[in-house]
This record gives sequence, C-alpha cells and structure tokens, in this order.
Amino acid sequence: MSRKHERGSTIWIYATWKDKDGNLISGIGSHVITVTDPTGADKTGTLTVVEVGSGVYYFKYLIASDAVIGEWHVKWKVTAGGDIGIEEFRFEVEE
Repeated sequence: MSRKHERGSTIWIYATWKDKDGNLISGIGSHVITVTDPTGADKTGTLTVVEVGSGVYYFKYLIASDAVIGEWHVKWKVTAGGDIGIEEFRFEVEE
C-alpha cells in the first residue's frame, strides 16, 4: 500500500544504505533517482540528496499542483565501493 499525498505538497523520501555485510555506508557519491508518474513519464526534475546520519539519506520531492492522479514510482540507485543498492518506493497522488 502506498502513502497518499495531495497535489502541491512536498514529500520526504528516506533510505538507509548498507553494504553486503550489513555495515552502514556513509559518503555515497553516486545517487541515481527516477520519479515516474502513473503514465510512466519521467518527472524527476532536480533533486538534492542529503545524508542525515551514517548511511541514512533523504531527498525532498515537490508534487506539482497539476500532477497526474494515481500511483507514482520512485527508483533510487546508489553505487559505493563496488556495491550497488536499489530501493523502490511508491506513493499515491490525490486531489
């Protein structure tokens, strides 16, 4: 089940990144984030990733006031020290 958000609101998406041994990863330099609307259109825009603690990162995403209603998809990929991590999130946009 995805979380519901109104058009024009800002959401914060968090991820905790660990290596294959379960150790938190700090200082990740490569973040590739894709945000797509229910039609599959790329709505990523410019995002700034912030590290708030060892291995814990977030970014804020502003949902446009005319955003397509329905379930949106976020794919967040990082590369650190040869390890690749991918997290996927979903959220619902409503009027």
